[in-house]
Amino acid sequence: MGKWSAHKIDLNQVYPCPCCRRSGRLRRITLTDALGCDCCQQIFILKESDQILEQLSGAYPGQRAWYWDGQSWQRLYYLWGRMTPLSGLSLLLIRLPLLFMLFLLVILLLALFGLIQILATWLNGR
Repeated sequence: MGKWSAHKIDLNQVYPCPCCRRSGRLRRITLTDALGCDCCQQIFILKESDQILEQLSGAYPGQRAWYWDGQSWQRLYYLWGRMTPLSGLSLLLIRLPLLFMLFLLVILLLALFGLIQILATWLNGR
């Protein structure tokens, strides 16, 4: 599974809910291979050899998924068709690519404007 270490999720264990965090508990739904939260009523299925927990919900535009690291749930993100854990600047760049591109455009325009001013000053001085 790459550099991140996911533990196999046991359907017979009780886990904290990744959506409502500490208040809800995930328990196996009888006669299914799914887990349900006893607090927020969300339903989750297991994927990738029972190492990834995926939320079944139409409320969110993207799929939400987590892996269990042995102590807590870690969020996974879809990036170029693959699930991967992201954090920090890389997550910001993935989630906000338009703002990043606009930021670069502003920097480029400011540099170009400064260069034009220097050129205009030089031409006026001649």
